[in-house]
Amino acid sequence: RSKDHESAKLANLQLRGLAERKKLWEQAASAKRTLEQSPTDPAAHLAIGKFLCWVAGDWETGLPHLAQSGDETLQQLARQDLAQPSAAEGMLALAQQWKTWADKAGGIEQNGAWLRAQYWLEKALPKLTGAALAEARKLLAEIKEKRMPLLEPSTAKPAASEAKAGEVNRWEAHREAVTCLA
Repeated sequence: RSKDHESAKLANLQLRGLAERKKLWEQAASAKRTLEQSPTDPAAHLAIGKFLCWVAGDWETGLPHLAQSGDETLQQLARQDLAQPSAAEGMLALAQQWKTWADKAGGIEQNGAWLRAQYWLEKALPKLTGAALAEARKLLAEIKEKRMPLLEPSTAKPAASEAKAGEVNRWEAHREAVTCLA
């Protein structure tokens, strides 16, 4: 029974994640059309930024959109992130801010922000010492405990030598069920 309950919880989490991804994709598709007519629309930038960062895992492309969004907190976080802090203390501070935002969010957005906090913590760790190092390790442990891998962006890519249009391809590093083929 316990195993069935766990399986049901995982299935529900997967379904919720798929529903959130679909919703963010639909919002991003609509936002793309909006930006063609109104290139500075903050709501459209927010929708595209959320999709790119949290669903596609493409922070490099998504952060500039979040920086132009109407959400002041995400706008500030994105701008700080785009500034690429080089000092360990700046990286730790940015990670703390992403974690604080994530702790107030939910679902795929929360998980995505935790992943970004983890990214900055892992970059900062080799440069930190003393109390700052202890704090970073504590935060990293908290994030790793809370993260929901089923809500994370897929990093699977076809093996370049094997990817052929119109054929089923083998995916490197893919460990989960395939739910959609494009």
